[in-house]
Amino acid sequence: MKQSITLRRNLRRNTLVSKKRSSSVGRPTYSLSKVLLVWGVVLAFTLPVWRSGLKSNLTLAGFVWNHTIFGEPVEFVPKEDYETALQ
Repeated sequence: MKQSITLRRNLRRNTLVSKKRSSSVGRPTYSLSKVLLVWGVVLAFTLPVWRSGLKSNLTLAGFVWNHTIFGEPVEFVPKEDYETALQ
């Protein structure tokens, strides 16, 4: 005995292919802002351009580590060095 199942009209599956072409066809799936954000984060954590007290050439991770309770004790810039930087 062959049994066939019919769906009610509103439950019928849509098998028609849309003739309208999708706007994302042929385009990359990433956006420029996401790529720039990722590159900015990578560069911030790898380039040693941060300063903290007398320490220079720190990466962002080193800078953050220096400002936590796990970092080295606080360093103060001597007044003479501070005044020469302002001249």
